[in-house]
Amino acid sequence: QDRARRFGASSPELQEWIRGQDAVFGNCAGGPNIPTELPVSANPVLRADRAYQIAAADFYSGTTKGYEIALQDFQAIAEDKDSSWHTIAPYLIARTLIRQASATAAENRTHNPVYLAKAEVQLQAILKDPTQQSIHAAAESLLGFVRFYLHPEQRETELGNRLAGGGPNPHFAQDLIDYTWLKDRSPDLAKDDLSTWLRGGTLDGAIGKWRATGSPAWLVAVLRQVHPGDRAFREVMEAAARVPPTSAAYVTVTYYRLRLAMQCENNELARQILQ
Repeated sequence: QDRARRFGASSPELQEWIRGQDAVFGNCAGGPNIPTELPVSANPVLRADRAYQIAAADFYSGTTKGYEIALQDFQAIAEDKDSSWHTIAPYLIARTLIRQASATAAENRTHNPVYLAKAEVQLQAILKDPTQQSIHAAAESLLGFVRFYLHPEQRETELGNRLAGGGPNPHFAQDLIDYTWLKDRSPDLAKDDLSTWLRGGTLDGAIGKWRATGSPAWLVAVLRQVHPGDRAFREVMEAAARVPPTSAAYVTVTYYRLRLAMQCENNELARQILQ
């Protein structure tokens, strides 16, 4: 639309731009299908557009050589401050590195860690650069993908802390999917509180967390494991009785209180809880 306004909807310049873009999309059905470079005499804006189209076509060609060429082209575009695509090019460098990581992976691996490490460095540089604020959100999402495969233990811990931290999280749905997948693959790796809570751990460990934090969630973890003969039993039951009905943990705590009251044959307490 911008180029149609600038050069005219029926102009030869726009028609050539469309031919280049059609060539890019042609790689989706099978390539390579690479647009030709425009002559030096062409409008500088259109030459920059064509450079981007060529890089994108090589990227979508799906070949090892295509990724190598696309990487060089996106790097050149990133350095060309006069290009309309200068801002997004650093992000596309990272995307190309990730494609290379997938294309060159060993037979028993999903990605080549060498290229993933390069992508990680590229994305971290973007996030540290305030002048690239417009692509920070996209870079952050892509960095999460990279860390998912490159540092699964650290990523699981990071996701556990984010999921349990409260507050707005625009990536909550994907964070939950990634966390669940990583936890299923390596259930005992993460060191965050959420992962520790889900594993259960020991009674002493749960009691220590509960006493240190006063968290109803850790009280539930204690109630799941405590027995009437344990030294902390009375303290735990008294704390459970103080959980108000407004608490999100109230129903779960009440269930465990009732179960424990029945285990120690305190029928009077059980009736009070039920009432």
